[in-house]
Amino acid sequence: MLGLFGFYGITFDLAVELYVVLYDLSVTYDDEHINIIFESDSRVTLDLIMSNVQPHHPFASLISQIVQLHSRDWIVNFHYTLYQGNECTNWLAKHDASSSDALIVLNFLPPQLHHSLFDYVLGVTHIRL
Repeated sequence: MLGLFGFYGITFDLAVELYVVLYDLSVTYDDEHINIIFESDSRVTLDLIMSNVQPHHPFASLISQIVQLHSRDWIVNFHYTLYQGNECTNWLAKHDASSSDALIVLNFLPPQLHHSLFDYVLGVTHIRL
């Protein structure tokens, strides 16, 4: 289990999402993980990564880097998940917003997430009103 968050400055949401994918995959690959399930709440980001992006797309270079990393000798499955349905993602996003560090890598599970991750693994659904 690996988590990352950080501050990217003021930019387009899509650029941040793509940088997150690139950093997450880079760190995961460097850490020699070979079977990855990558979850994102950005369907646009996942669609761009999984499609043939035109060279004139504003983020074509960044997407190309992600596609090259994805095509290395490992298994990476991209999954779309609702932001509201993943408490771990919510927690990381809140810490991301309050962070001034460029990138924080969590190689441990913060105590605040133990219960949430256990529920997530078991498939427990939390209803939010």
